[in-house]
Amino acid sequence: QPAAAAAPVAQPPPPPPAAPPVECPSGSLPYNFSFRPGMGRQLSFNEEIVTDSGVFFAGVSLPPSPTPCIGAGIWTPITNLNDGDLLGCPDNGNNAINGVNGDGCNLLVVLEDESQLNDTSNIKIDDCRQGGSIISLQLVPPQPVLSYSFWDNENGEGSLFTWQNENGASNTVNIPVSGNNNGVTEDISTNQQLPPNDVQFVNVTYGGSGGLQTLRLCSTTTTTPMVNEPPPTTTGAVVEGDPHIHTFEGEHYLLLNQGTFDLWHLSGLQTSFVSNVSLGLTKKVDVNWQVYTHYSGSKSFTKAILVVDKSGGHLRQMAELTSKDCQWRIRMPGKEWEVVKESKLFFVPDGLPDGKKDYVTGFKVGLENQHLKMSMNTEQGKTNIAGIYTTCRPAHFLNLKLHMMRTNSGDEKFVKGEMRGFQRVKPISGKRPVGLTPATASALQLDTEMQSTDEEFSVKRRWQELGGSELTAEYLEAVDEKGPISHFLGTCDEEAKREAHAICAKHLGAAMAKGPEAAFFNDCVTDVCNGAGEVAAELAAELRVSSRRKDKD
Repeated sequence: QPAAAAAPVAQPPPPPPAAPPVECPSGSLPYNFSFRPGMGRQLSFNEEIVTDSGVFFAGVSLPPSPTPCIGAGIWTPITNLNDGDLLGCPDNGNNAINGVNGDGCNLLVVLEDESQLNDTSNIKIDDCRQGGSIISLQLVPPQPVLSYSFWDNENGEGSLFTWQNENGASNTVNIPVSGNNNGVTEDISTNQQLPPNDVQFVNVTYGGSGGLQTLRLCSTTTTTPMVNEPPPTTTGAVVEGDPHIHTFEGEHYLLLNQGTFDLWHLSGLQTSFVSNVSLGLTKKVDVNWQVYTHYSGSKSFTKAILVVDKSGGHLRQMAELTSKDCQWRIRMPGKEWEVVKESKLFFVPDGLPDGKKDYVTGFKVGLENQHLKMSMNTEQGKTNIAGIYTTCRPAHFLNLKLHMMRTNSGDEKFVKGEMRGFQRVKPISGKRPVGLTPATASALQLDTEMQSTDEEFSVKRRWQELGGSELTAEYLEAVDEKGPISHFLGTCDEEAKREAHAICAKHLGAAMAKGPEAAFFNDCVTDVCNGAGEVAAELAAELRVSSRRKDKD
């Protein structure tokens, strides 16, 4: 009999195709989150490590007693000059401050007992070299983590990096040993065991000395887009009159509240340029600009704005404008506030006092049309990013328009605050009555307007604590209404509305009431009718001219 044919050998199934690398979602850009700005300190449970970053300290697990480790904290070369291992940590390409190499390179470390240090000039924020401690971070909201950087994992073979998604699944990878005074950067976006999407917690196990330097995150960590959110535009956002706020993304509402508010905050944007100081090497800097505004009275007219530059992790320059005298004031680090008497660029360069310097960021104040432009150094040289155009009447109020100046750059993705729009915690309330019959409102092209108190953007810190002057703080204290503030706007009768309509048409042109800027015209009518007088129409007209006038850089 012929031999039976051998049974075919079963072939193993082909491996599943590799998952593509994790990327930031549409409308978001990757950036390096670093543990700065901020001084060396021990972290408190649930503390947001960097303001508005969405990265929170969620806890620490220490080795069994006895141990010199006491908790988790932020190490900086400024506050711990005697640590040779960590002191070589580069500042992500930035130059040193005060001549200290690596100044500003903040690290997330396990802390040693502060009582072991007697040098009162040196804050004890040192890494605890006993292994086995775990620091936990929480990301709010959950988001992709693309990579991480760790400094001075000298002999920590047991150092681990773990991420946990919001569904509870987790994965752990080893942090490579870097050797003394060196760092490692590890890309985890291609991990196949658990792609790091929607990461809610990051756990770092410290096998020895060293600290976590950066996380590669996505730029929209604190922004929750609305469904069908329209794309951002570069047409500008406006605060004028009562005030009426027109956001970058199309919201239009009336603010009815008193106090200081987070108007516009650009952070997470990183610029790079060729450094004069570093002999032609590329230098990278995290840009951080903040604009605060103060509204006073039940009608909430704008009385002051404050612009603060903390790019690169330290204070550079501040500018103020108030309706007391309508003069821009500037303050540089270590100096007093001074009135700007000529159009000028104000900036603090990086570099040593007697050596070469780099322009990083600056404020250009122009007196011709009361504007302030924020610029940064890029590979193309000094580049304007945003401009604030104002109109002001002493002892009345001020209006402002803020333009994002780089078309199709994506800069708007890094903006938070009232002017961004579509990111509020509480919805804007329903439309308010305007005190007119429907027929009259239609004839005068008057719409009903949404209103809000913007509590989620309210800033509870004092004006001086934000960087503002004592002089302005005293002025705001004097003009603020005392006692409970009404969150409701009065109504005007039909005759008063007609008179207000005529005044606004005189300054803005009657055609504006039926054109694409009809909403701004209606704002003018509301303000004039509710007590602001003809000055509201004058300032509204001047703001349109000011923001459209071409001026020298």
